[in-house]
Amino acid sequence: MIKFVLFAPVAVLGWVCPTVGWWLVAVEVVWFLAVVGFLGHLDRLPAAFEASRSRHAVTKLLMEFRGDAGRRFVSGWFFDRPYASISREAFKRWWAWLCCCDVDVGELEADVRAIEDKLGRLEGCEEKCVRLNLDSVRDRVLTKPLWLYVFFRGACGWGAAFAFWRMGFRRCRFGRLWFWIRDGPGQTVLFLHGLGIGLLLYIPILRSFPNHFRLVVPDLWYASQAPPIELWFKGGVPDRDEHLRAIDAALGPQTTKVDVFGHSYGTIVAAWLIHSQPQRIRALALAEPVALLVHHHHVARNFLYDGQPNLELMQRIVRHFVQQDPVIVHHLMRNILWFEGAIFEEDLKDINTVVFLTENDEFVPSALIRKRLGDSPRTKIVWTAGATHGDVVLNPNVLQTYVHPFLRLQNKAAKDPRDRQILQAADL
Repeated sequence: MIKFVLFAPVAVLGWVCPTVGWWLVAVEVVWFLAVVGFLGHLDRLPAAFEASRSRHAVTKLLMEFRGDAGRRFVSGWFFDRPYASISREAFKRWWAWLCCCDVDVGELEADVRAIEDKLGRLEGCEEKCVRLNLDSVRDRVLTKPLWLYVFFRGACGWGAAFAFWRMGFRRCRFGRLWFWIRDGPGQTVLFLHGLGIGLLLYIPILRSFPNHFRLVVPDLWYASQAPPIELWFKGGVPDRDEHLRAIDAALGPQTTKVDVFGHSYGTIVAAWLIHSQPQRIRALALAEPVALLVHHHHVARNFLYDGQPNLELMQRIVRHFVQQDPVIVHHLMRNILWFEGAIFEEDLKDINTVVFLTENDEFVPSALIRKRLGDSPRTKIVWTAGATHGDVVLNPNVLQTYVHPFLRLQNKAAKDPRDRQILQAADL
């Protein structure tokens, strides 16, 4: 039904204005066939990764396997099937994926036996489970017409560019990533946006930062309704190391300390920074953080696997245009290693952090994160009752609850008197 609705405007135009309309219909037909043919390439599996890179994360995983909570942890990855109904071979395949596929057989068997000793024997026959990097991409994407991509690039892309220009930003390219940069004498803030239609919806939150701040904003093209063919032209989505090199170049050698604000998917990019350059981060804001507890099933299943009934209009739009976008789904299922994008509690112990959680988040296990981080001395939790995922870019009231605590955290973390004067000048 949704495909019919998306392609219907072109068909109607072809009927109302045949001279131009049927040419557009022909273009859309060629586009549709090209994209359908290209989607077959999205299912190519990623290369195997070295197990040593994930052993720390796997050790963390083993700590999750305790009693009923451990059985619920496993059941979540098997679509809530009872633990006792899961087959041992299916569990081993799932565990091999979680360990990034390339592990010693003896070591894998030892892990499984240790888990069985804690949780009980696996003697069922249930096989179906989530293996994010190995499951089909093509089954989870929606083919969209060319006119829709033109609209998003035009209205949203050019609209955002005009707004950034009005705010005094300049556009720079580092590697294959573009950045919007606004210079200023204050502390540098790296703003990492989430998945959707690009930076246009983030303009209000960026306006909320004091004019004295130096803002560095990566424009993540693959997270903003990019046409699938663009993957071929650009040689795929930049990997983690390319992101880090580009961000390092954009910040410049003069930036020894940076305050990081990540929203949703942006918290995964923030996790890459935390793992590679923790000493460089002075203050950290994680808004609706998919990177926290990403080793639980909630984010993967809620975003990519489970259909959610009784969705409101805005949630349906997000479902069709973001959660089923070919480039976004391909990136999440083929380019992201969960353990590289995961933030564990100990990763935050030396960083002044504020975590923004919404009560009715459809993707992030907010209540569980609140419980796990509630006792952390350097982490502040800001809980927004009644809000859902993405309200920070849609609801001005939620916006204020996000920006002000982050600015107060910056004031607390600032050691340079000049930074404190700038923050205090903004009544913080």
